[in-house]
Amino acid sequence: MAVYMILEADVHDPEAYEKYKQAAPQYVARHGGEYCVRGGESTVFGGDWQPGRVVMLNFPAGRPMTPSWTIPTIVPGEKSARP
Repeated sequence: MAVYMILEADVHDPEAYEKYKQAAPQYVARHGGEYCVRGGESTVFGGDWQPGRVVMLNFPAGRPMTPSWTIPTIVPGEKSARP
């Protein structure tokens, strides 16, 4: 069974986020992942959630799922992407 990761990003520094967007795909791919959704318009069908930028990743079954690929030394710019 595949593993899906859904992320919501609130961008506070557009310049740093652009650098992060350019660097992140190679690291996602290195861990066997691929993008299903990157940004775009969101439609909320219930509740009062107002999502910012939504990203959905797919990782193949059998891959160990750890947060290690988000460590700042692995993904340039990751630290600046956190609040």
